[in-house]
Amino acid sequence: MKSPALKEAATLWQQGNAEAALAVSAELVAEHPVDVDAAVFYSGLLLHLGRYEAARDWLEETSIQNPENASLLSNLSVAQRKCGQVVEALETAQRALNLSPELLAAWNAFLVALIETDQGSKAKAELRKALRLHPDAPSLKHLLLQLEKTANDSATAEANILANSLIREAQGLTASGALGKAETVYRQAIAVQPDNTYARSGLGELLLLTGRPDEAAQHLAVALSRLPSNARARHLFAVASGSPPSFASPEYVRDLFDGMAETFDNHLRESLAYRIPEELTDRLTELVGDDLGEVLDLGCGTGLVGECLAGHCDAVDGVDLSAEMLMQARAKRRYRRLCLSDIGRFLDEEKQLWQTVTAADVFVYHGKLDELFGKIQRALAPKGLFGFSVEVTTAEGFDVDPKSGRYRHSRQYLQETLQAAGLGDSRFFETTIRHESGRPIAGLIVVAGKHA
Repeated sequence: MKSPALKEAATLWQQGNAEAALAVSAELVAEHPVDVDAAVFYSGLLLHLGRYEAARDWLEETSIQNPENASLLSNLSVAQRKCGQVVEALETAQRALNLSPELLAAWNAFLVALIETDQGSKAKAELRKALRLHPDAPSLKHLLLQLEKTANDSATAEANILANSLIREAQGLTASGALGKAETVYRQAIAVQPDNTYARSGLGELLLLTGRPDEAAQHLAVALSRLPSNARARHLFAVASGSPPSFASPEYVRDLFDGMAETFDNHLRESLAYRIPEELTDRLTELVGDDLGEVLDLGCGTGLVGECLAGHCDAVDGVDLSAEMLMQARAKRRYRRLCLSDIGRFLDEEKQLWQTVTAADVFVYHGKLDELFGKIQRALAPKGLFGFSVEVTTAEGFDVDPKSGRYRHSRQYLQETLQAAGLGDSRFFETTIRHESGRPIAGLIVVAGKHA
């Protein structure tokens, strides 16, 4: 049964007062976060009012608490698509359909996402299934007309299938380290479909990795002309063009990790020989023993640091941009609290102090660190410790690895920036961050202390 407050919000909406309805429903979901009807209504209003980023961010956090609610996932898919995250939108809509195969909203979200990812042939086949369930649905009839109006001839449809198959093959070859073969297959996909966004961006990223930034920029530019909202292509294009920003955009980082969350741990451990969480824990405990107190794990990802800290601290809180990564971290049950947020915004809003702050492979997405270090210093209790890892450069200050698009920092820059932020007694430990395409990535583990 709907609550009186939800009925009031619905009445306001029917009367055309969407803003007032939004205010009432916002209060309701804040007071009753488990009220799924209210959550669906509130997120639907955000979408209706065009507040797509707010809807996406709120729904990503809410879906962590309600991972099996198909209606919320359907709304999240719409929000992601409106924010340009069409691949993520398709994955989310598929999850909604798996949970509730007859839900019309899930079908609508799924079909539109298929169309916007250039999968018209599959959309037609799936639309026939949806119409068998909902033969009189106006939204499905509209999609049918849209598909018929924009349908490609059979040759174009076959080109879509072939290009997408080649792209998947090239992605697999890249992941296995067969870069030469991957390049050949990407070029085959482009020959089949020259304007394919994913073939162009995939080849551009591969060319960057193999040291050909000029040609990489050309392909990434084509990808951006087709899909300007592609945050990953935008970041890598800036790197390839020699004008990277001072930090990676939150959208780029979120998209990057949302797409790899399920395979992240195995990929790091097995393919990249990654042991930074263990090394960081060892360096911290060497200094203070097994009493790290309450720990804040910035950019906690899937929770690898939290696992390593077990038995060495009182509690661990984690924060990360990626909702998918946080779902993996939650499953490990090592964190007292997990928060979906940009780390800078989180540190601005939090009042708690922690005895230890960790950041494993976080600053490879941040070049300029003075502002962040100041916020971390304020989050530390007196005499607290700050431990983190970076990729290292011999250049002054910081730069960007032209092959990966990740940021690297010099020892001198780190020492000076930490000191200016009130974090002294810096200790630097040389390490290998990971192995990538057969080459070791040089790095540092750094531990600094807050002045009493």
